[in-house]
Amino acid sequence: MEKGIDYVSVSIDGLPETDTKIRGIPRHYDRAIEGIKILRSVSKDLKINVGTTVLKPNIKEIPQLVEICHNLKVNWFFNLLDTSLYFFRE
Repeated sequence: MEKGIDYVSVSIDGLPETDTKIRGIPRHYDRAIEGIKILRSVSKDLKINVGTTVLKPNIKEIPQLVEICHNLKVNWFFNLLDTSLYFFRE
């Protein structure tokens, strides 16, 4: 991009309902996806990565997140461990 930005990382921790539950920010998922689409429209060459911390509440949504990222033409990566035991309670 013309201002020297060549890499952006966005955190999405599940599909809309799960992402909101994990992050506590209503519409975070929708705003993150909208932001990715805007960035992609500005630059086809910008490297955009979506990161997900894999947790019990979102593990079954991982295949859908990977597919969404593929469709958006962005990379997907994950973190395996969160230091907060809150997410691992029953």
